[in-house]
Amino acid sequence: MGVLGAVSKLVALVAVAVGTIGKVKPELFLKLPMGFIPWAITGNFVPPYFDNAFYKSESFRDWVRDGDVIVSVGAKSGTTWMCFCADAIRRKGAAGAAAEAAGLLPYTDIMFTTPWIEMTQAPGQTWAEREVFYKTHVFADGTKLVDYWDNAAYPFRVFKSHMTPDTVPSGMPYSEMLPVTTYPKVKYVTMVRNGYDVSKSMFYFFKRHRSAFQSDWGSFPPHYPSVEDCVKDLLPGGNIYSLYFPYVKAWWALKDEPNVLLMHYSDAVKDHGKLIATLAAFYGVSLTGAEEAAVAATCSKDHMKAHASVFDYVLPMAPHVGKVMEPGSFINPRDVSAETISPETAAAWEAAVVAEFDDPKLRVWAADGGATF
Repeated sequence: MGVLGAVSKLVALVAVAVGTIGKVKPELFLKLPMGFIPWAITGNFVPPYFDNAFYKSESFRDWVRDGDVIVSVGAKSGTTWMCFCADAIRRKGAAGAAAEAAGLLPYTDIMFTTPWIEMTQAPGQTWAEREVFYKTHVFADGTKLVDYWDNAAYPFRVFKSHMTPDTVPSGMPYSEMLPVTTYPKVKYVTMVRNGYDVSKSMFYFFKRHRSAFQSDWGSFPPHYPSVEDCVKDLLPGGNIYSLYFPYVKAWWALKDEPNVLLMHYSDAVKDHGKLIATLAAFYGVSLTGAEEAAVAATCSKDHMKAHASVFDYVLPMAPHVGKVMEPGSFINPRDVSAETISPETAAAWEAAVVAEFDDPKLRVWAADGGATF
C-alpha cells in the first residue's frame, strides 16, 4: 500500500470514529477546544446544552398544566425580560414583605423561579436527572427549589424555552417540540427582533459567558471578533442558524392561535404600558392601577439593571461552573467599532431574508415590527 493509500485509509478510519462518537457519546467532543464544531457537524444540535428530551418524554403533561406559560422568545430578543415580567404579573407587583406574606419566595435567579427546563446544566446530564433535581433539591438555607417555580400561591407557572412548535416544519427538527395546538390551554409568549439587532446583542452576550461554562461546552458560545462574524454565523449553513430564521418562520405561522402571543421587540420597547396590559390580559390576570404601576416599575430597564444578579443563570447542578454569566452582564457596554457590517454581508443577509421568509409581510415585520398586540 502506497503512502496515499495509507493516508486515505487513516482518514476513513478517523471519519468513522468521529461519526461514531457523534452518535454514541458526542459530549466527548465538548472536552476539546472548539469542540462544539465536531459536535455540530456530526448532526448534534447547537447550542449543545439545548435538550429536547423534556418535550419528548411523557412527563411533559405532568409538568406543564393548563394555564401555565411557556416564554419561548427568540434568542437575544427579550427572553429574560418576558420571564421577569410574567413573574411580576402573576405576583401583581408584590415584593418584599408583601410577597413574603403571600407565601412567595423572592426572585433569586431566573433558573429557579422561571426555569429553563430544557437546558442541560452539564454535558452528559439527562432530563431524568434534572426532573428529580427540580422537584427534590433543598438549598443550604432550607428553601426548596420546587417552591420557587411551583409555588402554591402562583396562579400559573412560567417556563423558559427557545424551542419551536411541533406542527410547523422549520428546518430544525430537533427544536420542533412545543405542543402548541395539542394543549391549547397552555400559553406561549413569543417575541421576534430585527436580525441585525439580534446579532449585535449576541455579540456582546456571548463574550459575557463565564470561561468555566464555555470550557464545559466545547468553547460554546464562541466569542466573535465582530458583529459581522455573528451575522454570518446566523445565515443558512452557519453554526447558529437555528437561533433566528427557523424560529421566526415557525412562530409567524401560528401567530393567530389563541394561546400564542407573538410580539416584536421594537413594539414592546416603544409602549411599555401597553405591553404590561397586554401580557396581563393574555395571562388572565386582573391588575388594579396600583398593581399595574408596580409591575411596570419592576419590569423596567432601570429596575432590572439594578437587580442584574438575578439574571446570572445559576447552575446548581453544575457547581464547578456556578453561573452561566459574568456579573453585571444584563446590560453590556458597546464597542461601535465592532458593529460595522460590510456591503457583501448585508447583501447576503437580505438575500437570506428573501429566501427564508416567503411572506413579504413577514420580511417587513421581522425587521421593523408593527404591533401585533
